[in-house]
Amino acid sequence: MVNPGDIDGLFGSIANIVNSLLAGGSSMGTDPGTGTGTV
Repeated sequence: MVNPGDIDGLFGSIANIVNSLLAGGSSMGTDPGTGTGTV
Protein backbone atom coordinates (compact mmCIF):
# COMPACT_ATOMS: atom_id res chain seq x y z
CA MET A 1 0.00 0.00 0.00
CA VAL A 2 1.16 3.55 -0.70
CA ASN A 3 2.27 5.64 2.23
CA PRO A 4 -0.31 8.43 2.78
CA GLY A 5 2.59 10.79 3.43
CA ASP A 6 3.89 10.16 -0.07
CA ILE A 7 0.49 10.97 -1.57
CA ASP A 8 0.37 14.08 0.61
CA GLY A 9 3.72 15.27 -0.67
CA LEU A 10 2.76 14.44 -4.25
CA PHE A 11 -0.39 16.54 -4.12
CA GLY A 12 1.61 19.30 -2.46
CA SER A 13 4.05 19.30 -5.37
CA ILE A 14 1.24 19.31 -7.93
CA ALA A 15 -0.52 22.15 -6.11
CA ASN A 16 2.70 24.16 -6.09
CA ILE A 17 3.22 23.65 -9.82
CA VAL A 18 -0.41 24.50 -10.63
CA ASN A 19 -0.24 27.62 -8.46
CA SER A 20 2.94 28.79 -10.19
CA LEU A 21 1.34 28.20 -13.59
CA LEU A 22 -1.82 30.07 -12.61
CA ALA A 23 0.28 32.90 -11.25
CA GLY A 24 2.03 33.11 -14.61
CA GLY A 25 5.40 32.64 -12.96
CA SER A 26 8.16 31.56 -15.32
CA SER A 27 9.95 29.64 -12.57
CA MET A 28 8.64 26.56 -10.82
CA GLY A 29 8.20 26.52 -7.04
CA THR A 30 11.52 26.76 -5.26
CA ASP A 31 10.33 24.13 -2.80
CA PRO A 32 8.14 21.59 -4.58
CA GLY A 33 6.38 19.32 -2.12
CA THR A 34 6.18 21.92 0.63
CA GLY A 35 2.40 22.06 0.40
CA THR A 36 0.62 19.81 2.86
CA GLY A 37 -2.50 19.05 0.86
CA THR A 38 -4.36 18.38 4.10
CA VAL A 39 -7.97 19.46 4.49
